[in-house]
Amino acid sequence: MSITLRIIWRTQKDSEVCPVCKALEGYAWIVQAGERFPKQLIHHEHGPVYDMRPAVEGSLIKEETGHICRCKLLLQYDVTNMLTNHGGESKNTDDKEPDKGTA
Repeated sequence: MSITLRIIWRTQKDSEVCPVCKALEGYAWIVQAGERFPKQLIHHEHGPVYDMRPAVEGSLIKEETGHICRCKLLLQYDVTNMLTNHGGESKNTDDKEPDKGTA
């Protein structure tokens, strides 16, 4: 089984969102299984933007722009089951044939 965590930046999508947060909307940081959970989220252009440590958890954007940041993080877990048979093909654990109409 493989687990990937996507940490996605979400704004309130209104007129009060600052330019930095607007640029971060939808940006995702990816943490693979076995990697350490980051202490801070760092963006390649804006530097550290969120502190993940429990004692100080929150947006670091407010300190830069002087406003109260209302942005949130969406945590999305992607789990894939790596069941394979001896031939290296994916093993269908359902007795039914896969639906041919969906790809």
